[in-house]
Amino acid sequence: MVYALIEHGEKVVLTAYGASESRPRENWSEFFEPYETAHDITSVFENEQPVVHDGEDHFGPYRSVLIPLRESNGDVFVVAAEVYIHEVNEKLRQTLRHSIAIAVVPLVLVVLVSIGLSARITRPVMSLAAHTRRLADDDFQPDSREQEKVQEIADRSGDEVSELAESFVVMENRLESYLEELERETAARERIESELEIARKIQEGFLPRNFSPFPDQPRVDLYAMMDPAKQVGGDLYDFFFIDPDHLCFFIGDVSDKGVPASLFMTVTKTLLRSTASRGLAPEAILTEVNQALCAENDTGQFVTVFCGILTISTGDLVVADAGHNPPFLVDSRRFHVGMIGKDESGTVLGIFDELHYSEKPLHLDPGDTFFLYTDGVPEAQNTEDELYETGRMQAVFAKAGENRTARELIELLYEDVTRFTEGAPQSDDITMLAVRFV
Repeated sequence: MVYALIEHGEKVVLTAYGASESRPRENWSEFFEPYETAHDITSVFENEQPVVHDGEDHFGPYRSVLIPLRESNGDVFVVAAEVYIHEVNEKLRQTLRHSIAIAVVPLVLVVLVSIGLSARITRPVMSLAAHTRRLADDDFQPDSREQEKVQEIADRSGDEVSELAESFVVMENRLESYLEELERETAARERIESELEIARKIQEGFLPRNFSPFPDQPRVDLYAMMDPAKQVGGDLYDFFFIDPDHLCFFIGDVSDKGVPASLFMTVTKTLLRSTASRGLAPEAILTEVNQALCAENDTGQFVTVFCGILTISTGDLVVADAGHNPPFLVDSRRFHVGMIGKDESGTVLGIFDELHYSEKPLHLDPGDTFFLYTDGVPEAQNTEDELYETGRMQAVFAKAGENRTARELIELLYEDVTRFTEGAPQSDDITMLAVRFV
């Protein structure tokens, strides 16, 4: 409500009056009606300063603002505005309701649209997730009905979910091909492993396994072992009597490992035995076998061999070396362990066919042990990449004490190598042969 006031004599009267919702037109006052109020309005005319007044009448609480103005003739009049608090509150409530309505309607629309879009996305995604779980539960065996559902998702409009489903289809097809290929490879691997197991047994059959081989020869105590790094190895050993008084033995190491080395090892062992059986000396045995290997060796493989012939009646021993590790002589009489022929190794077999090997005479006293080995023993590595080396071998022999059998010496050394390499993969075949003259 807006009204104007002037001083008329000693009274303050209304000169203008505006209607409001609380005071409709039929309740207007007459002009120049004296203005009665609870507060002193005359101060506004006197001080000519605006006044804010809070009051209450039969319409309710209100707030008045009175502003004095001066006319050109010097008279002062007051313009006043009066607002009822309940009207302001009602306007605020209306405004709030309108604001909420304006805000909520778009929000509801956004939520509804979001729910629709979310359902459009989440349902197929959840379907894909369930399909993946079922695929895993069924050991990756695809189900045709499930595949059709995934394909339907992939065939719909080109959004991200359909692209994801298409990726699932591609993945499943590749997985199916992979499983088929894996099944074929597994079958092939099992067949190869079976064949390797047969090859291992055949190889073991080529090597002597009876270590009471000569019961009618009490002066010979002999033992050997081979532990291949793979299922089949390239190491070899053999021992047999050429005649009642001469024992031939040899040990060898093929340059490769696995099946190729095993085949080359079998050929070499066969040649060595057949050549030695003719009664040849060690140097002649190595010379002839080398020529035979060179004639048909297109793969470039080679083999190191140490060959010896022991005369049982005397203890005399003749040896020849084709690039092999120098053997140990465990001298029981003086309890001395030494390496034989360390700097006298010949050339390996299978490379140069014009070679002629030399031999060396030795003598074994009763109780002496002639110990042969392949490089899988001194070159055995532990987890720190340290080599076992021949020094540790010599220490084992020294600690073994007197009157150890050939088998005991080999088992002591093998146990020490195993302790040294514990936790490290075996890198080479380990083969040992001990001949003890009793």
